Amino acid sequence: MNRESLLAKLPTSRALQRETLDGLDLSGVDFRGIAFSETSFRGTNLRGALFDESALFKCDLTEADLTEASLRHTTISHSEVARARAPKARFVLTKFHQSNLDGADFSTSETTLTTFTNSSCVGMRLGGNFVDRVTFSDTVLDKVDFSCAKVERTTFFSTDLTTADFTDIEWDRVMIFQTSLAGRSFRGRTLPMCQLIDVNLEGCDFTLAKVAKTNFKGSNLKGAKFDGAVAPNALFVEAELEGASLTKANLHQAMFVGAKATRTDFSGSDLEYSNWQRAICKGSRFQTAKLAYAEFSHADIRDADFTGAGVFRTRFHAVLDAGATFTGRSAALGDDEELVKAERFQSKY
Repeated sequence: MNRESLLAKLPTSRALQRETLDGLDLSGVDFRGIAFSETSFRGTNLRGALFDESALFKCDLTEADLTEASLRHTTISHSEVARARAPKARFVLTKFHQSNLDGADFSTSETTLTTFTNSSCVGMRLGGNFVDRVTFSDTVLDKVDFSCAKVERTTFFSTDLTTADFTDIEWDRVMIFQTSLAGRSFRGRTLPMCQLIDVNLEGCDFTLAKVAKTNFKGSNLKGAKFDGAVAPNALFVEAELEGASLTKANLHQAMFVGAKATRTDFSGSDLEYSNWQRAICKGSRFQTAKLAYAEFSHADIRDADFTGAGVFRTRFHAVLDAGATFTGRSAALGDDEELVKAERFQSKY
């Protein structure tokens, strides 16, 4: 089929099946609302083509040119999109499912409310994009290029970002779940109000990073560095912080409830009003830290070093504190006897 015969067929067709359109010049063609099945566009020129509200199932767009094409509300499933070129294309409400996008170039394109599920995007380029409310779920993202991209309100679920290119990336309210970022550097970066839940962040560098109100709940932060970080109201609930360094950081009102912070260094940090209920801080250092009004009820602070720490009205209720070192503890609050009785109360009925 050539361009002329295809254009003659389109006005009366709502579906195209098992067509071979390889290498044709189909630039600017209006494919809106058409359902494609097992159709091949290998190496096809689709510059400026319109695929809005179309569906492509088991189609082949390998090395197709989709520059400035529009794929608004388009569904692409079980298809090949490897090495396709789509700079300045519009991917709005677009869905990619079980498709191969390895080496695809989506740089400088518009990607808004787009979804990638159970797909492969190895080496895909999204550099310079505004990645807005995009979802990557169970998708391979090895060596994906996010350089100079602005990533906002985007979700990464069950994937691996350890080899992705984050050069000069901007993050804002990003949600990352059950994903690996182990060993990555976020030194000096700004990640406001991001959700990094159950993420592997072992050995990551957040030195001087601005992570206010960011949620690290349940994440592996073993050996991570937060020295000098600005992290007021950050959440480290049930996080693994063994051997991490959080010195001279702003952790005002941060939450460490249930965290495992064994042999962790918090020296010189602002931890006023922070919450450590049931946290394990055995052998950790809080030297010269500001801990006024902090809550350590039921925490394990055995062998911890609080030398020079400010502990005015800091609550150490029902703590395990054998071997803990303090310069002075008179201004702190100890066991609340009435609360102990209430906590130990057991109904006879």
